[in-house]
Amino acid sequence: MSDKGKKPEALDADREGSKDNAWWQPALILFFRFSGWIAAPVLIGALLGNWLDERYNNDKSFYIFFSVGFSFVISMFGLVKEVGREYRRIEEEEKVKKGGNKPKV
Repeated sequence: MSDKGKKPEALDADREGSKDNAWWQPALILFFRFSGWIAAPVLIGALLGNWLDERYNNDKSFYIFFSVGFSFVISMFGLVKEVGREYRRIEEEEKVKKGGNKPKV
């Protein structure tokens, strides 16, 4: 489920952890989000490249190398964006702990 449709209060409750959530759930969710940005584009690129190589009878695997390389670049941009978002969220939480201000979501 994406965080885009949720209200800020719901996001805070999810991140803070309710009594139903285990202590390890936020870390596991973060792991899967980052892993998804790595694995999904590269897997899709490999499948697309293999299909293009078969379709155009290319014996040198040009399309698979090109599409995996391109998808790797896409995954790195997405991963950097996601890490930056998480880093800003952690900084806001630290400010709240130190200063008592409400976080900006």
